[in-house]
Amino acid sequence: RSLAIREKAFAPGDTRVTTAINNLGLLREAQGNYTDAELHFLRVLDLREKTLGADHPDLATPLINLAELYKNEGKYSDAEWLFKRTLDIREASYGPEHPDVAASLVNLAQVKQARKKYGEAIDLQRRALAIREKSVWPGASGSGFEFE
Repeated sequence: RSLAIREKAFAPGDTRVTTAINNLGLLREAQGNYTDAELHFLRVLDLREKTLGADHPDLATPLINLAELYKNEGKYSDAEWLFKRTLDIREASYGPEHPDVAASLVNLAQVKQARKKYGEAIDLQRRALAIREKSVWPGASGSGFEFE
């Protein structure tokens, strides 16, 4: 009902509309209705791409939700492609050392691990850790601090 009200009141690509669609997709996924969840996530992605462009960082949410859905379904190659796209968008938007880039690296590493690409997964996790150490403990590198 909330979605129907928002669709009447706002433009299709408005954040209030796409958020409602996204939330409905998350609900459908939690209910185990993966087909319906996928349709909702794809709709959000399509609306945001039309409104914001193909490389906007606000595409991350529907890309990640769709990739997580595919990962949970065992569709690892599809999930990997979407996580890689999210990583590329975030690196281009925020730079290679941003915490959101680290989160995307971890997502991608998890899929690599599921696909038994352990070397690639380790490299991605190490890069994510380095970014997080710099953002959480900016003076920690070379400062005499030791982490166990």
